[in-house]
Amino acid sequence: MTPFLPTILCVMATGGSMLITCYAYALLTRLLKCLSEL
Repeated sequence: MTPFLPTILCVMATGGSMLITCYAYALLTRLLKCLSEL
C-alpha cells in the first residue's frame, strides 16, 4: 500500500470533515509504520 494514493485522494476531496479524516488516517499510518520498524 503506497501512502501516495491516499494523499492524492485527500487533496482532491478538500472537504472539512474529509480533510480531518484524511489527516487522522495519515497520522495513524505513520504511527503504525513507526511501530512496525521497531
